[in-house]
Amino acid sequence: MARCHAGDAGGDRRARGVPQPGAGQRVQGEIFPPLNTQDSRIEATRISPKGLYQLLDNFTERHDTDISNNVAAAGGAALPRAYGLYADGNRLAALPKPGPIDAAYAAGALDALPYNLAGKGGDVLLIGAAGGFRIHEALYLGARNVLVVEPDAILRSALLDGLGPSPAFTPVPGVAIVGTSPLAPRAFARPRGFDVIDIGREFLSQSDTNKAVLATEVLAGYMALLADDGVLSLPVSIREFTVYAVKMLATARRALELSGVAEPEKHMVVYRSAWNVRVLLSRKPWTAQRIAAIRAFCEERSFDLTHLPGVDPASIRIFNELPVVSFDAASAGGRPGGGGAGAADPMGEEARAMLDGAPSPYHGFFKLTPPSLDRPFWNAVLPLTRIGTILDRVELVPREELVYLINLAVLAQALVLAAIVLLLPLLRRGEDALPARQFLKSAAYFAGLGLGFLFVEIYLIEKSAHYLHDKVTAFGLVLAAMLVFSGLGSLLADRFQTRPARGLALAVAAILAWCMAMFWGLDPLLTATGTAPLPVKALIVAALAVPASIALGMPMSLGLAQFQGRRLSFLPWAWAVNGACSIISTPLANLLAVSIGLKTLLLGAVFLYVVVLFCLPIQRRPA
Repeated sequence: MARCHAGDAGGDRRARGVPQPGAGQRVQGEIFPPLNTQDSRIEATRISPKGLYQLLDNFTERHDTDISNNVAAAGGAALPRAYGLYADGNRLAALPKPGPIDAAYAAGALDALPYNLAGKGGDVLLIGAAGGFRIHEALYLGARNVLVVEPDAILRSALLDGLGPSPAFTPVPGVAIVGTSPLAPRAFARPRGFDVIDIGREFLSQSDTNKAVLATEVLAGYMALLADDGVLSLPVSIREFTVYAVKMLATARRALELSGVAEPEKHMVVYRSAWNVRVLLSRKPWTAQRIAAIRAFCEERSFDLTHLPGVDPASIRIFNELPVVSFDAASAGGRPGGGGAGAADPMGEEARAMLDGAPSPYHGFFKLTPPSLDRPFWNAVLPLTRIGTILDRVELVPREELVYLINLAVLAQALVLAAIVLLLPLLRRGEDALPARQFLKSAAYFAGLGLGFLFVEIYLIEKSAHYLHDKVTAFGLVLAAMLVFSGLGSLLADRFQTRPARGLALAVAAILAWCMAMFWGLDPLLTATGTAPLPVKALIVAALAVPASIALGMPMSLGLAQFQGRRLSFLPWAWAVNGACSIISTPLANLLAVSIGLKTLLLGAVFLYVVVLFCLPIQRRPA
């Protein structure tokens, strides 16, 4: 299969026109190879809270798409030259160069099939514009009306206003570009429905918040927006790690089930190239006519049919060999250059097993649980209980999965340090030593506060990140609100210095009530307000943080106030225990959220604050 992508050429950084890193500047990520090719230039720079955006011009930059090696299928058209847009060194999208764009290559692209099925004059919902190229492709393939969802502010600005020398998308009747969050499908509802809902492959790779669009509840929402014969098109790369394709099959099946489909295998088509898989979902079972059209499309372009309802797999010709990477064993299916009819296809075996509800034949080692709104983490397939096997084959782990291994390592180190801090009072002897009962209560109290506070904070940050579609804004907003209003809570705690147990009971009751309200009501609230303007959503996030923050700020102040007189010297230790457990809470919360779900953090906070309620340390007697 032919494929064009950026970053394949080398060169001398000192050559004319190649930018030089300044003192202390580090050039990292995917931008390094193209930036260090001869005559490479940075044409434009944008700085935003989300990172450093750089528009690069060099001869390796092209629109990255997956097209057939059958030149006739694409009408002989070549992929267009482009600029490359990078954020903090990682490639986001190709942006068009000035001049007309010949999108004839789209006819031979893997992504063209749903448009062929829709025919001319279809209505399309496009999730991610790939710098504008996807709009040109949709129009070339016959779309009449195209609603483009581009939530990234920089990419949307590039479409509407241009970026550096890259021109804006020329307005075309029937094309609308919006920045609405893709996690609110009903915002795009139309009476007739969409003939094609197309999630761009580039869109998923641009940020973690984009990947949340694959939550099964969101996909079920998109299924409801389809016309009677409409198609929902889902992409997944198999360039490095085939397990994500298997997870996509499980995700698609679950989305169909949530949509009320009783026999998912009749509503799903799976086909692939050597690099990518596309999963097509339909509200109605695929008809014999459409199945024949799908088969003809794939055979003409040398794409492999992984699952086609009612078609004997032995009759399907395999064109592209697919090595399957497993942590238990490495297997390869098919034969180079085309195995012919009946050739082995591991991905086809995976599809049949998944649709039959059977275990994965090649990827049983991994966690294949479909993502959900409570667990919207796509790159979370490593079973950390099998850490020994993972480390033995760590060279196979994609970088997106390394973050979980890093969290595990940080957690192990933090536990050791926290244990050392926790046990320091045992070194103290004599009359100033804490009695065993008070030592245990104090340790439990301040450890519980350190863990519980961060559990609540991380939960709210993660939910806000997907709601606002911006992790940086969510982090800053939640952190600022919680710091300010927990400080107010500490100030209010002074009113209970003579009755600390009463103040603690009120604070804990408020925290527990807030956690339960979030457990049952936050997702419906965020879904209902998902189409609101960003300032309104930011106010909603801040309003959600205020009551919890005030209550969270009280227990620490009430607990520290109990260390007086001879015991005043233990106050720094109490601070240290709280701080050490706060460090533990970050990797622990991340691992719990990824493994079980975000609501686990709320339940954990409830448990910890109940423990805190019964562990108030040395109480000060009123004078």
